[in-house]
Amino acid sequence: MQSLVQPDTMRSAALAAVITGLAGYPRLWLWTDRPNALWFMVALLVLTSFVLWSFVFAWYPRGTGRPAVGGRLPPRDWLRAVLLGAAAAAVIALVVDPRLRLLKPDDFPDTLSAWIAGALFSLAFGQLFLCYAPLALFLRLFGNPVVAMLLTVLFGQFLLGLQLEAASFQADLPFTVVLLLLRAFLGLAAAYLFLRGGLLLGTTWSLILESRLLFQ
Repeated sequence: MQSLVQPDTMRSAALAAVITGLAGYPRLWLWTDRPNALWFMVALLVLTSFVLWSFVFAWYPRGTGRPAVGGRLPPRDWLRAVLLGAAAAAVIALVVDPRLRLLKPDDFPDTLSAWIAGALFSLAFGQLFLCYAPLALFLRLFGNPVVAMLLTVLFGQFLLGLQLEAASFQADLPFTVVLLLLRAFLGLAAAYLFLRGGLLLGTTWSLILESRLLFQ
């Protein structure tokens, strides 16, 4: 646990948390029915992301032997990120988005500014919460990248189950199975790319996924 309170870890986590807060501000500002004041939501986002980024900067380098940010990556890793991202984006756009757009139209951006706000939030906090921080935590607990990947996928499945339980619509069994399988694939791909190339590959992957919404 000492690595969590190292000065380098604290500085990196603080800087990343501030960037996360700035990137998440547009999405929170557009959230008109937010339950609390805007300043409180931004402060909560910064505080939460600081803790999660601390996990990443403390335990990812120790678990992988690579820095969370930076480092040279071979071209094949970039190619994997692009191909996996493009394949996942195509599957989501063709199989999931048309159905979800009918069930939850408010979740889809209808303007360029709304897309930018949503993409920034996803890049800065979405993957941090779903992949980066859980994976770093599981690396610290078990020391095995494969186990950490599988537990990160299970964490994503658990969160999806909570989302479906609290959703305002009732998804039928086939669509629920599709969502679970797709979330498992997305979680596995994101964890794999993050282990291979840290935040550079993770951000590339996420940006490709978000870009599909520009063409719908």
